[in-house]
Amino acid sequence: MPSNATYGAGQDLSFTVNWSEAVDVTGTPRLALTIGSTTRYATYVSGSGTAALVFKYTVQSGDGDPDGVAVGSSVDLNGGTIAATADATYTVNAALNSVGSTAAVLVVTTTAPGAPTGVSGVAGNTQATVSFSAPASDGGAAITGYTVTSSPAGGTDSNAGSTSLSHVITGLTNGTSYTFTVTATNSIGTGSASSASSAVTPATTPTVTSPISASVGNTSATLGGNVTATGGASLTAVGVVYSVTSANNYPQLSGTGVTNLTGTAATGVFTVSATGLTAGTAYSYAAYATNSVGTTYSSVGTFTTTVPTPTLTFTTPSTTSVAVGATRTNAVTSTLSGGSYGAIPYTSSDTSKATVNATSGVVTGLAVGSTTITATQAAASGFNATTSTSYTLTVTIGTPTITAAPTATGITYGQTLASSTLSGGTANVAGTFTFTTTSTAPNAGSAAQGVTFTPTDTTNYTSTTAAANVTVAKATPTLTWTTPSAITYGTTLSATQLNATSSLAAGSITYSPASGTTPSAGTQTLTATFTPTDTANYNTATGTVSLTVNKATPTITWATPSAITYGTALSATQLNASGSVTGAIVYSPASGTTPSAGTQTLTATFTPTDTANYTTATGSVSLVVGKATPTLTWATPSAITYGTTLSATQLNATSSLAAGTIVYSPASGTTPSAGTQTLTATFTPTDTANYNTATGTISLTVNKATPTLTWVTPATITYGTALSATQLNATSSLAAGTIVYIPASGTTPSAGPQTLTATFTPTDTANYNTATGTVSLTVNKATPTITWATPSTISFGTALSATQLNATANVAGAITYSPASGAILSVGTQTLSASFTPADSANYNSASAAVSLNVIVAVPGSPTAITATTANGEATITFTAPGNPGSSAITGYTIRATATDGSIVTVNATGSPAKITSLTPGKSYRFTVTANNSAGSSESSTVTDALTISLVNQTISFAAPADRASNSGSFALSATASSGLPVTFTLVSGPGLLAGNVVDLTGATGPIKLRASQAGNATYAAAPEVEVTFAVTAGPTNVVFSQALGSGSRVPAAELGLVLPGNGQPGSLLVVSTLIPGLNGVITLGTTVSGGFIGTLVSSVAAAPLDAR
Repeated sequence: MPSNATYGAGQDLSFTVNWSEAVDVTGTPRLALTIGSTTRYATYVSGSGTAALVFKYTVQSGDGDPDGVAVGSSVDLNGGTIAATADATYTVNAALNSVGSTAAVLVVTTTAPGAPTGVSGVAGNTQATVSFSAPASDGGAAITGYTVTSSPAGGTDSNAGSTSLSHVITGLTNGTSYTFTVTATNSIGTGSASSASSAVTPATTPTVTSPISASVGNTSATLGGNVTATGGASLTAVGVVYSVTSANNYPQLSGTGVTNLTGTAATGVFTVSATGLTAGTAYSYAAYATNSVGTTYSSVGTFTTTVPTPTLTFTTPSTTSVAVGATRTNAVTSTLSGGSYGAIPYTSSDTSKATVNATSGVVTGLAVGSTTITATQAAASGFNATTSTSYTLTVTIGTPTITAAPTATGITYGQTLASSTLSGGTANVAGTFTFTTTSTAPNAGSAAQGVTFTPTDTTNYTSTTAAANVTVAKATPTLTWTTPSAITYGTTLSATQLNATSSLAAGSITYSPASGTTPSAGTQTLTATFTPTDTANYNTATGTVSLTVNKATPTITWATPSAITYGTALSATQLNASGSVTGAIVYSPASGTTPSAGTQTLTATFTPTDTANYTTATGSVSLVVGKATPTLTWATPSAITYGTTLSATQLNATSSLAAGTIVYSPASGTTPSAGTQTLTATFTPTDTANYNTATGTISLTVNKATPTLTWVTPATITYGTALSATQLNATSSLAAGTIVYIPASGTTPSAGPQTLTATFTPTDTANYNTATGTVSLTVNKATPTITWATPSTISFGTALSATQLNATANVAGAITYSPASGAILSVGTQTLSASFTPADSANYNSASAAVSLNVIVAVPGSPTAITATTANGEATITFTAPGNPGSSAITGYTIRATATDGSIVTVNATGSPAKITSLTPGKSYRFTVTANNSAGSSESSTVTDALTISLVNQTISFAAPADRASNSGSFALSATASSGLPVTFTLVSGPGLLAGNVVDLTGATGPIKLRASQAGNATYAAAPEVEVTFAVTAGPTNVVFSQALGSGSRVPAAELGLVLPGNGQPGSLLVVSTLIPGLNGVITLGTTVSGGFIGTLVSSVAAAPLDAR
């Protein structure tokens, strides 16, 4: 049994089974093990030919049994054999007895670690710090390191493989959102990744280039900047800050006197408008951009506002004009007005043409001509010169004002204004009134007409117009209408009668009675009323004429009636004439009369109700009366069989008309053919004048006759015999015809009782049916033939295969062999048996055959299940011994390692697993294994996948330094790596400085933690880091520099004060500089107020560096 211990993944459990005598093993027997609730197997590895067999199981990841493994009750042969060496025919008892206790053989479950938890990230500039907690489970083995992975990829874990719970991820892109996952690794492997952290986005402050200024004026300027990068975070603000330079020449947000102008938060060039500035003033300004990280400012720019110059502008352009007698306002505006700026007076260069109000600038026209109007503003504070502007004012001819319009006399529509006389009317200047257009003929009614006033002074005044009311009376048109010709009653009035005309073309005439009216017979009066289109200017006119209306003759409508059959009485169906007007109709012959067959004339006489307007009318039509046809009654007869003659049983039709005779076709006594036959009956009436001949038909079914078949049951045959006339010999009662057999002649029927069918088809298929007959035929099974050549001699250990087991049969089927394929036979002559089972067991019997096979001694088979693993610069090869050990026991194994560069390493092994220590770390190898016995070596096993040899493990020996006083000075560290490679030191924490392997104490007290590490090389893996701690205690004299100085620091005054602890004693302190010659001396210590001591060293070396150690 394995030693009592706790085993983990990768460790072997070895079991030895002892027998009462030596045994030989073939195949791979095994022992069943129960580990936890799982069944595993320890596989046979060695011992064949001895009384002790060794079985081995390698603990797998996930196996676990804290209560001790359990061993099965017997050896599982697993397809192999265990037999006594002295007598191979003796099969051993595989049951296990006296099994030792395994209660203390424990298996611990070792797995990869769980996933770290609580992953979070803090963004920085192109990096992030990721913190997390250790996983709840380390998988049963100490965690050797953590690795952080970014998403998206691209980040580098600068602490990858470290056991620190905080890693810095570098190489990130600002502005890109990242999440992080963490995996933990132990000696088993790397566990699953943690849940992703919340997203973080690395960022820095934005980038802003030089400021921009443009369009600087008196009180405004356009300012801006260029945001070239957001820094990786969204912009929250961009803008410009400015201030008066004299008050603040470095403006920033919230600075003194600073104004902030914000722009749109986006990258690129932006501008803002600064208004309300002071003219002639210098300003400082800077562009800025802000994101969540902070605010960046551009460099500071400056600009100075300009000094203004006033501009005078008239409201109306220089070509302004005013009419004689009129006024116009044309004031001037100044860009500098009000306050300290003076008033602006106005002057006119020719006051005979126009005057101007000196204060308001209002001009008044006096006479046609021109004058210059000037506005002047005197100099004032803010500008240095008098400014003036002027324009030319043109005085144009004036227009008189009419104070009262003249009056006019009335006229009739069609007359012109020349027929009207004007009187009265006044204006503000002397002159006369006339109609503007005397040829105008105004419409009827009262309307204003244009009049023109012509002034007496035409030099300075022009003519003007007014209006005078003129009353115009309407005119009356004339109608012309000729007496119309007589019409007949029923004629509607139209343009033929209603054709009056007016002397005035534009207008409409209405008639009474209106167009479309039908006047009664007699003399009627027609009236026409003319309404002019221009009712505003014309009156309505009326005229009348007389019209003679004659009586009308009604129209009879009577369609030719449809033909009727003899015996039909006349009715409204035929007597259906109608009049065009209301009235009564009398028919001849009268309704109810039965006309004879032939063409008959019908007459209708119409008398109108309105005899005042209508006369009497007559009409006639022709009526065709057709002959009647009698009805035949004939029931369909029952079916008959071919050969039956026709008789009164089938020929039994009757007529609806008694007088007449019936003739049949075919006639009575005829023998009809098989099938559906048509029988016809023709009835001829005695009264042929009024009745037609009648014909009737029926269908008669004549069934076919069926022949008789005779067929004797045939004798039994064997499967494989084809059918022939010996079996297929049926005969028919009807000579004319053919017989077809199923199965057909030449068919080979299956074994067993078979049914043979004969179908007789008569030559006369019209009158005879096909006949069918069957017989039963017994078919016995056949026996197959097996062909099997004696196989060639084989070597012991060769498994039986198709090379030996190659019997064939003359029919399809399956052959089973004994021994079966894969069996390994003993040396000597062996009998092989083949049992054939036909696929067609319905038609063939089973068969068997045997041959002899000679088996001779041989080498082993090839090892199987080859695997290769690597650790600590070595390779471990595991394999399964061959199932066929050959004719003698396996003496060992040869392992061949082939590198990718073609170099080969060969080692010998006694069994599996085997270690190879002579390989090159970092190089890739593939492995094969051969088995050896006294007869030779086996074929090589299959080749493993390529395996890269791991680096050699190394350890560091680093003893903790002894505790020491704070003023004990520097000392060297010493540590060695098992690889012989140099060790690197790191001062993790504490009051010391480290340079290479030398530790300098700072003078403070406390623990110092040191770390020794070795990064490895192409042969050795990185060594586990070793940390040690030692204590630094207070020394008898602890000197502290009064300034916080490091090595190379300078004291500006070339003086260095030293402070001793309060418990120090008065005395002297020697100071020597190891860096600068001449900087040395003795400090005399004096007492301070606080009870301490202080002294001063004055050096002649100015600004000398002092070694502060």
